[in-house]
Amino acid sequence: MCALVSCLQKPALAQIHDQAYCDSLLVKGVESVLEKKNYPDGLLHLEEARNLAAENQWFRQQFLALNNLGILYYSIFDYGEALNYYLEAYTISLKNLESSETMIVLNNIAVLYSREENFRKAEEYFLQAYQIARKEEDWFKTGSYSINLGIICAKNNELEKAESYIDEALDLLARYPNTIRLLEARSAQIEIYLQKGMDGQVREKGRELMPQLLEHGLIANYNDVALCIAESYLRTCEFAQAERYAREALDCNHDLKSRSNLYRLLSEISYKTENYNKALLYKDSILIFHDSLNVVKNGRLFESSKLKFELQHYQYELNLKETQVANGRKLLVLLLSASVLVVAFLLWWLHMRSTKLRQEKEIERNKRRIGELELEKLQHEVELRNRQLAAKALATSSRNQLLEELISSMTKHPGLAEEPEFSAILQNLKKQLGSEKEWNEFVTLFEDINHGYLSKLKQRHPDLNANDIRYLSYVYMSLSTKEIASIFNITVETCRKRKERIVKKMKLAEGVNLYDYLFSL
Repeated sequence: MCALVSCLQKPALAQIHDQAYCDSLLVKGVESVLEKKNYPDGLLHLEEARNLAAENQWFRQQFLALNNLGILYYSIFDYGEALNYYLEAYTISLKNLESSETMIVLNNIAVLYSREENFRKAEEYFLQAYQIARKEEDWFKTGSYSINLGIICAKNNELEKAESYIDEALDLLARYPNTIRLLEARSAQIEIYLQKGMDGQVREKGRELMPQLLEHGLIANYNDVALCIAESYLRTCEFAQAERYAREALDCNHDLKSRSNLYRLLSEISYKTENYNKALLYKDSILIFHDSLNVVKNGRLFESSKLKFELQHYQYELNLKETQVANGRKLLVLLLSASVLVVAFLLWWLHMRSTKLRQEKEIERNKRRIGELELEKLQHEVELRNRQLAAKALATSSRNQLLEELISSMTKHPGLAEEPEFSAILQNLKKQLGSEKEWNEFVTLFEDINHGYLSKLKQRHPDLNANDIRYLSYVYMSLSTKEIASIFNITVETCRKRKERIVKKMKLAEGVNLYDYLFSL
């Protein structure tokens, strides 16, 4: 959904060399980031273009450099840095550029929030881009942003609203029949059909759409549609068809998160067809993919730190070149003024003093930067350990849930309970279920990672019971409502009600975000 460089301002005659050079840096930077995935080169090209544009007040080039720097950091999962660049680009577009640029960066900000699963914020920024597009009567972009709004509203379970946006997108994009955005709108429509329980529409429209998606290379949408069809068959207990479409999506899916969802579905199908061994194998695959996803994210975070270091090194070399130029000019002055020894000596002394002051300031800056990098490293380590702890909690919950369902299924055959061998197996399975010991181990690890956070929370809110504290620890680790509900083995709606009860017990002011409050403690 990110908009890239499509055109550059035509330079004025007096600036044609510098501005053309700036444009070439932008093109090289975008190619390095989006096509070659060479982020260090992309960073250097875009930063140089940004500095050159800022010096000459070429606002469009400055906007494009900032926006694409945001895309660069988004690509390596450094969302905080990406948001900073997007907001700076947004400010420039508001003050100095046309609304078409503003639309681009608003859309990118919304995509970032969507990736973080902050769907309310994503809807806010998509809506701003959509309103600008309607005002400008740019119907192609209006249709494109309608798709985004429809997808986000569906994520928020606002199905009527989502369907309205998708219908608008289909109507507007029908004017551009060859665009892939029309296919994306139809793909989003099928997901809404699934949420509304319209299984017949899901299957009919989905089977019709899948070959077209594959033909245009829309693999992600193809997988989404196949997954929708599989879930519709699972809902009507047509397990063979459900497994067929799930496997069809799995065969051409390379996205770790999507593959995890497909393995979850295949595990559920295997369990309902009483193929328990295969169900457990698919559960294990989910855990493996969670670990793989964490490895990818950690690698990208390391890449982000490396890029920041290379940027610092680039800035250092730039400063060094500027110092060398300054030294050359000083030397020329000294050669021309050799007869005036006193003046030359004074200039030399002043220069040495200035250099010393600059070096001292540079040393101080470097010390501060080292401190900041060490703090960032510690924060990354805490985040990584919390993610590992969350993955462990989810894994334990999934295992216990499966064991409980397996025990329940086995105990439905009372005649088998008299068999000693069967009874021993049943008792062994019951021992495998989680106990209070697992929660105590979780608390110990959590407190070790977060340095007495739960003790501080209990001290601030003494009315909270053990289950409340357990719920809040999962919220603090950024688990979704659905994931927390899975751990507690309750419905999502019950989980939401529990959250409302806890917030009321904590006496938080209306409108206060629970996660933000916990993070501020």
